[in-house]
Amino acid sequence: MNPLTEIKAKLVFDCVHEQIPAPTTEADVLFQYARWLQKKPAQAEQDC
Repeated sequence: MNPLTEIKAKLVFDCVHEQIPAPTTEADVLFQYARWLQKKPAQAEQDC
């Protein structure tokens, strides 16, 4: 094998940043509710 080819083969890597798993259904519902509360603060205070 060519020395340059061998060096390039050793330097090969897969660049993977962060893999974020899909949220569970319950977590997504809670997140959507929290976002809704942030967008409608006046209405949320009356509901409490």
